[in-house]
Amino acid sequence: SGGRPGASRGRGPCRSRPASIRSDGLDAIGGPTWVDSDKAAVWVTNWDTERNGSSLTTRDGTSYLLANAFMLAYDYGQPHIFSGYYYVSSYGVDFSDALNFVSLEGKPLLAVISKVAEIEGIERIRLGSLEPRIITESFAKELSAIKKVCPHFHLSLQSGCDTVLKRMNRHYTSAEYKEKVEILRKYFDYPAITTDVITGFPGETEEEFLITRNFLREIAFSDLHIFPYSPRRGTKAAAMTDQVDSQVKKHRSDLLIQDTKEYQKTYADAFLSKREKVLFEEVVSHEGKEFLIGHNERYVKIGVLASEAAEKGYGENEIHEVFVEHVLV
Repeated sequence: SGGRPGASRGRGPCRSRPASIRSDGLDAIGGPTWVDSDKAAVWVTNWDTERNGSSLTTRDGTSYLLANAFMLAYDYGQPHIFSGYYYVSSYGVDFSDALNFVSLEGKPLLAVISKVAEIEGIERIRLGSLEPRIITESFAKELSAIKKVCPHFHLSLQSGCDTVLKRMNRHYTSAEYKEKVEILRKYFDYPAITTDVITGFPGETEEEFLITRNFLREIAFSDLHIFPYSPRRGTKAAAMTDQVDSQVKKHRSDLLIQDTKEYQKTYADAFLSKREKVLFEEVVSHEGKEFLIGHNERYVKIGVLASEAAEKGYGENEIHEVFVEHVLV
């Protein structure tokens, strides 16, 4: 599919990206670094990528999604597909007789991912947020057989306490969630498991918060997005009388953010002294130096000094293998 020797890329520069499917983006980096030649450093930061979602609807069918994938591979030279369809777990429900996505067992989603994986020039497929109930033994087994799928799963949680999950009208328990994570870890090698957590949902007691905090530690996530609950007009939660004080919500968020830094470092440490394939995305400035940075398949942020990257012939929107030398906190 073209490109420099040792590089994986499509047929041309990625000058713009359609909103329907996108590559992963990233924000600023943190911490000191030094790298030599093809050695790289892993940035351990709170990841906060752009979340455009997708303009795709399943009413447009698989053919529309595939058309976008072909366009990214051949017109934009984009080797990485991000399935950002907001209800990705529900793919196929609205062009079938199924009452909900659970009864489909993820088969329509698996079918379209398999088709995308056949496209020359597409080397990575990263799924967006998944509802836990789509994860079954058969789904995970079939998904793991599609080698272009990144072993990174953003599995919706919101709270690790069953009483809070019930008030949120979530259709899974913490035990069921843990079971889904264990299935993913059975079929994927050291997968990155990430999620979103809301602190201070109406009625959340200190005991319920501590149950969530302990559950997060038990699961051993690679990264977390932490948000204090924010009332939204017209929702049942906003009308609940037992709203949590804003300072309490912030304090609980701060505690979980501190915990997250520990989880990030623990996960990233496993990549030290290993060679990782990195999709380089952009050059950023840090402490007076420029770095070419990107992500490995498990969404760990990795950077190489830009001058060294240039000497090696590394460029944006290309995949290269580098040696991980440092983890930065």
